[in-house]
Formats: sequence, structure tokens, C-alpha cells
Amino acid sequence: GEEVEGARYRELTDSTLTARAKAELERQTEFDIWPIARPIAPFLAASAEAAEAEEHRAAVVAAGAAGVGTVANNTGPVAAARKGGAAAPPPPPPPPLLAGPVTAASAAPASHKLLSLPPAVPPRPQLLIMTDATILEAAGGVGTLANVTYLNLHGNGIRRIEGLQACPALRTLVLSFNELSALEGVDELVHLERLDCGFNMIKRIERLKGLDNLRTLELNNNLLFRLEDLNALKKYTPALACLNLRSNLVCENKSYRGLVLRRLTVLCFLDGVPVSDADRAAAAESSSTLTPQVIRENAFLRRRTTWSLVSARAMGAGGEST
Repeated sequence: GEEVEGARYRELTDSTLTARAKAELERQTEFDIWPIARPIAPFLAASAEAAEAEEHRAAVVAAGAAGVGTVANNTGPVAAARKGGAAAPPPPPPPPLLAGPVTAASAAPASHKLLSLPPAVPPRPQLLIMTDATILEAAGGVGTLANVTYLNLHGNGIRRIEGLQACPALRTLVLSFNELSALEGVDELVHLERLDCGFNMIKRIERLKGLDNLRTLELNNNLLFRLEDLNALKKYTPALACLNLRSNLVCENKSYRGLVLRRLTVLCFLDGVPVSDADRAAAAESSSTLTPQVIRENAFLRRRTTWSLVSARAMGAGGEST
């Protein structure tokens, strides 16, 4: 690999650099990329240090294994040192920390190894229950619950939405990656604009009364399966502009998208896809609902004359007489 890189380097320098630049590069023993690599220097240094520490540990283990073998046979330098009363030589010291600029030739393999490792994310304690104290802690120094406008409690094992009555100014609520089974406790948040309850176990879209200002609702990756629940969105969320119901059973219904677009007339994004005027027109054409427009388009007018009325009455009278 180094020979190929060297050949490519010589090819580029021979074809693109001037004679003075070539002489300067030939005078330098190593191409300095420190100005380019400065932003990632800490990562490269840490990876190179980790690689050298690993090599040192392997060398110590190998030396220890060799020493055990010679002691078992009562031969070798360790056994001779013990017989003579001299102490065994100490293991070699660990390699010194890296100092100075890091070059690509020495740090690239170690950095690749470091970047391939999985990220070490420290565990975070779960809240499980929403209390005034946990809400204030998650809100981050807002003083009182009445001042909370943004609340993110994702991934805390929460099973029930509660304690939000004291947050009347809340505008954004994120409860994704929890264990919620129902939408509850949000009907009093009249200023709420965004509600994210994705990746839970919610089965019904309900209890959204009073959310007239809600513009974004994310319920993806839940257990929704009823098309009738879309009527609740039409009734209680008139300003809804962004709806995400992806990865729910309700999305598998063939009339799902058309029904949503007919119910929510101001919707701009559905399941992450922009809604166009052509989509709305196609949804209106695919409707199977009996509307006044459908009646007007398919109705016909039958004029009735006076003679037809007399004939109809005569026939009715004749039928009665018989």
C-alpha cells in the first residue's frame, strides 16, 4: 500500500508542481499535514496511543508466557537469576505519550481502528414516572413549571403522561422511545404546537380535544390500526400541518393516504412526504363518500307536465277502483 501511495505521490508531484516546489518537497523528509489534520489531531493521537498501548500489552504477555516456560524447565535467564539470587529484569516501560504533530502515515491505521469501534454511551437513569421534580430537571433551569415551553423526556421508560397540567405554556413535548399505551394528559396544553410520541405502544388516536394550535404530530412506530381515529384529528387538530404515522398498521390500508388528505385539508407533510395540490386532487377523485358535489354531478332533472300528473292520478284511481 505504501509503495502504491508513493508512486501516486510522485506522479502527482511530477505533473503538477514547479521545479522549485519539487526541490523543496525532495528536501523535506516527510510531508507535513499538521495544518490540515489539526481539527482531528486529538482523535488521531488517542488512536495511535491506544494502538501502541495494545502492542505493549501484547509484548508483556508474550514475555510473561516465555518466562513461565523457562521457569517450568528450570532453565533460561529467569531460572538462572533465581539460582544466583539476582532479581529478574523488570518489564519494559510503556511507550511515551505522543507529542508534536501527528502525520497521516503513523496515525491513519490506528484512527481507522478507533473509528470502527462502537460508541461508548454511558447509561442514563430512567425517570419512569413524570413528577414535578423530574419535569423541572429535564426542562433545564426554567425556574417554575409555568415557564416550561420545551420538554424532552424521550427514552425514559415512561408509561403514562401525567403532571403536565402545571405547564400551560408548553409548546413542544417529546415523549418518543417510551412505553406509552395511550395519549392522555395533553388535552389541557392549549399552546402545544409539536407532540412527538413515536416509538411507543399507542393503539388509539384520542384525547386530543383542545389542541387547536397543534401543528406537528408524530406517532410513527406505534400500534395504530383504525382508520376511524383520523376523524379525531379532523375534529380536534384543525391547524395540523405535519403528520407522521409511518410504521403503523393503519398505513397498510389502501385508502389510508387519500382519507388523510381528505380529512386534513391544511396538511403540508404526511409521513415525511410533502403534500402537493395534485395529491389533494387525486385524493378527492378517489373518494367514495356521498357528497353534495357528487350528487350534483350525477343527478338529472325530469320535468313533469300537467298531462302526466292527470294520467298518474287516473291510473291511481283506476287501480283503487279495481
